Amino acid sequence: MRFHLAFLLPVLLALPASALEPYLVEDINPTHEPGGSVPADFVTLGDTALFQALDPATGYELWASDGTAAGTHLLADLVPGGGSGFPDPFAVTPRLYFFTVMENPEIPPTLWATDGTPEGTVGVTPPGVAVDAGAVWSPGDEALYFAATDELHGRELWRSDGTPGGTHRVADLLLGQSPSWPSGLEYFKGRVWFGALSQEEFSGALWRTDGTATRMFLEFDTMIPTPVETVGGRLLFVTSDRYGAQDLWSTDGTARKTAPLLRLRHSRSPGKLFAFARYGPHVFFVAEDLRWGQELWVTDGTAAGTRMLTSIVSRWPFRDQDRNLYLSYAPALVGSRLMFTVRDGERVELWATDGTPRGTGPVWSCPGDCPDVAALWPASGGLVYWVGEDADRGRELWATDGTSPGTRLVLDLCPGACSSGPADPFVVGDRLLFTADDGTHGRELWSTDGTSAGTVRVSDFGRDEPRGPQFALQGTVVGERLLFAADDVLHGTELWTADGIPGSPGGTALVRDLNLFELGGSYPAMLGALGSTAFFFADDGVHGYELWKSAGTEPGTSMVAELVPGEAPHGPPARPPVAELGGALFFIQNQTPNDAWLVRTDGTAAGTFRVTPEGVSLCCFSELAVAGGRIFFMAWDAEHGFELWATDGTAAGTGLVADIRPGGLLSSLPRDLTPFDGDLYFTVVEESGGNSLWRSDGTEAGTVRVSGADVLDAGLLAVHGGRLWFVATTRENGLAIWSSDGTPTGTALVVDVATGFQDFSFIPNLLVSLGDKLAFSGLGDGELEGLWVTDGTPGGTERIAPAWNPGTAWTVFQGRLFYTPVFHFEPFFQLIVTDGTEEGTRELGFPGTGFEPATSFAPLGDRLLFSTAGGRRLWETDGTTVSPVTAEGFEPFEGATLLSAGPRVFLRGYGPAVGVELWAVRPDSP
Repeated sequence: MRFHLAFLLPVLLALPASALEPYLVEDINPTHEPGGSVPADFVTLGDTALFQALDPATGYELWASDGTAAGTHLLADLVPGGGSGFPDPFAVTPRLYFFTVMENPEIPPTLWATDGTPEGTVGVTPPGVAVDAGAVWSPGDEALYFAATDELHGRELWRSDGTPGGTHRVADLLLGQSPSWPSGLEYFKGRVWFGALSQEEFSGALWRTDGTATRMFLEFDTMIPTPVETVGGRLLFVTSDRYGAQDLWSTDGTARKTAPLLRLRHSRSPGKLFAFARYGPHVFFVAEDLRWGQELWVTDGTAAGTRMLTSIVSRWPFRDQDRNLYLSYAPALVGSRLMFTVRDGERVELWATDGTPRGTGPVWSCPGDCPDVAALWPASGGLVYWVGEDADRGRELWATDGTSPGTRLVLDLCPGACSSGPADPFVVGDRLLFTADDGTHGRELWSTDGTSAGTVRVSDFGRDEPRGPQFALQGTVVGERLLFAADDVLHGTELWTADGIPGSPGGTALVRDLNLFELGGSYPAMLGALGSTAFFFADDGVHGYELWKSAGTEPGTSMVAELVPGEAPHGPPARPPVAELGGALFFIQNQTPNDAWLVRTDGTAAGTFRVTPEGVSLCCFSELAVAGGRIFFMAWDAEHGFELWATDGTAAGTGLVADIRPGGLLSSLPRDLTPFDGDLYFTVVEESGGNSLWRSDGTEAGTVRVSGADVLDAGLLAVHGGRLWFVATTRENGLAIWSSDGTPTGTALVVDVATGFQDFSFIPNLLVSLGDKLAFSGLGDGELEGLWVTDGTPGGTERIAPAWNPGTAWTVFQGRLFYTPVFHFEPFFQLIVTDGTEEGTRELGFPGTGFEPATSFAPLGDRLLFSTAGGRRLWETDGTTVSPVTAEGFEPFEGATLLSAGPRVFLRGYGPAVGVELWAVRPDSP
């Protein structure tokens, strides 16, 4: 059977307008809060800030701003159609910003480049090329060099000038798929230098390239050498043996003047090198050796200019309590002195060095058991800032000019022993901007010139944190202003600007509200229905998530009961299974991660109560099934473990049916609960680890095994044609379709789909009655995978849809099976409908967003409604066409669960004016 795109075009071009129109049932929680665009991943390119932000129409995409509302705009819709590009920073160069975009989860992210204009924003790498972290800009040919991997060549060196045509692999150093593993890229004397494997011996070598010719400079008997820095007209690089022991080398670009500066690998106590940082004419680094521990060293690129600067008592002075190097926190330069932090015994100290041993020493000390010093901040106005702490003033802002007399507390922002916790430093002009909490206003933006009088608060956001959901303040400096993300209650997390100047008229201001949508609402979670009444959980802003009911009108919507008294917010339970018995609805209330109750409700407060006793808990994957006037379920108690329980709807009539595998440590884990012929059928985990088929009439004596000893595993139960059907595995036949009349003698194999194939070559994932046939599907060998039907005979078993396997969401409606296939990658999304015949199986295309399977179905009269994962869309179908269900100011919220109740379908919907609330659809307009 073949399915042609031409068949779908008339369907797509002639989607009828739906007569259905969703309406707001009630604004249960009238308190809302604004949605934010949540700007993040800021970078500065020239006089423009680039960042990702959320616009509901485009998703998280790349934006640009010059600090004005008019100059703030979407730079590129990287994944059109409502998908999000989530641009991830890769490299910022003098004229281009490189970033990666996840356009398809099945392939590596694509590398993009932009010059800050929409027309100059393009993808540069071909599909399937995976770029690796670490890149260097070559000003000689104005190109970015980086390592990337493709299937044909492995990891090799690539370059890009910011255009697709100018992006290509530089060289295939090891021909074929063998990777050369380029690393440690540095620009030196007009070329890009890097370490990689040798072409011949597969040992490490130092390479150089101008983008056209790539040549090996020097081969070593070590692992791949790593360039680390340039200084004094020389390139520094590190060589390592297989155990990680390292040497420091220097070269002027000629083999004759290439020599080691510091040999740790060949000493009696091999060591390692860390944290290289160039400041002025020197490169500072930490050398770790078993002889002297960790010490700070300096080099000017020559052997004579390479020397140890410190002699510290502690053996590990440059590591914090988590073993992270302090110097990785970026030491700071003030004047001609380098500032860095040291833990010497019990003291955390701030040190300074002028590059000589005599000029190296502490300028500030915190005695006692001090916390680790946070990062040293950028220098501003001749000062280096950091967060220090003492017992009297907590964690506050300190500053130093590099000398002991010039080291001081800037201001005790939270007076006394409390801490203001300064964080998020940005240098703007001659001032430092940072966030802090003074104990009165919450965390706000502050500005300082290094004096107490010049340290002032420059924002009033009215929230505890001026940062939205980010852990740290997101922002970047453009010219003389800071552009950053902040939440001021009225707008959500949006783009703001600040100059940090006290009293400046436009000092701190909103740049633009990029996301005008409103959030908040009651966030209803659909539960189940009793007749035409829908039951759900919702948060009215007063009681937290509690049980509600609705008849589809505002007067008919009310809270049923407060299951967890008090105003403390508590999340709704995951959508639990429900069962109806005796005019009441039963559901599982997830009280805590380890405690879940069976609850009964008839829609009144008095008729809503817990059924299961204390000490008995239903697990997260419990099922509810009604058979013989009882509700069966799996529950746990300390004496019996996970076993079969039942209830007649009262607390007194609730109890253990049978301890099938006695003892609290041995559980039968009854699952696949299926009513058939007045009894309950289910699977039990045997001692062997497989599942057997059992039957119960609700009594211990009437709970017996049905499947024989030849059945090693059973599952996927379904009722069809007056018999119980299931999937079973035996040693003789492997995995096949079986049926049963409920007795051991009446239980037998019916269809062995995988005959002639290896065992387990077909794994069913769906078994459902479809008219006079049983439909099943599964994953397997090419000739087996797909949707099948059977009349119970081998000759009446056929595959009707190859490689179209239903996912977890499917439904039978008006005698036809509806589902969306898994692993069905087409230019547009598909809904499959079948009546159980090959001729009656067709795909209904519709313009979905991305590859979004259906997540929830609900019948409404002669039509079927469904929602999709990830996309905020609602659809309806009559089995021939698919149409969107829309209304002004409405969209379903995040693949909403649909609930049919009487003449309505209820769902969680979003409206800009009300947030996320209870909506409903009925055939006629409200």
